[in-house]
Amino acid sequence: MYSMTRSSIRRFLILFSLFVSVLIPVSCAPKLIVSDAVDIGFPMEADRNDFVFKAGRRELSGFIVSRPETLLLADGLAVEGMRLIGSTYFGMMLFDITVTPDTYKMNSCAGFLDRKPVAAFLASRLREKFL
Repeated sequence: MYSMTRSSIRRFLILFSLFVSVLIPVSCAPKLIVSDAVDIGFPMEADRNDFVFKAGRRELSGFIVSRPETLLLADGLAVEGMRLIGSTYFGMMLFDITVTPDTYKMNSCAGFLDRKPVAAFLASRLREKFL
């Protein structure tokens, strides 16, 4: 009798979790939403954009300061890119990344974002928005 009740509760919990997961879909794919630029005037030629970074049920918001930058490559060619610095509204710096049309360079990054797939995701989304 006890095992029968226990197995029926187990079946109910499994069916309930499946039913809830169908009704409330949560995407595990990260999303980066960047607003339109607001001219801040300082530093020169810099713009400020608000952003929201969503990964699963976690959400992180802040602002990105962007400015154009020219990079000198090893073979002597100059490449136009953007330097993007992301920070929370409370002043915690999240990332400092330089994005060019072909590559990216992560100058610094917060510990929880310090992973190659996250950096590649940020670079691809920021490249679409700023270049």
